[in-house]
Amino acid sequence: MWVKNLGAKKFSANSRYGVEQSSFFTLEGAFTLWFDSPTSFRVYVYAKDNINTRSSPSAFLPLNQWVNI
Repeated sequence: MWVKNLGAKKFSANSRYGVEQSSFFTLEGAFTLWFDSPTSFRVYVYAKDNINTRSSPSAFLPLNQWVNI
């Protein structure tokens, strides 16, 4: 997937708020990508049980450049 970051307007380091309010791509029931800062994103991976859901570490997403994720 190609993404061009124009500067995230909404972002959150909190995974719950980030997934609900700051996501920019969701594959329902599998994973969600969300901004945790204006220049970085994280991945939230869903699971059947809430205790098995995971969030990735933050990944840099440069401003005004196309990036293949």
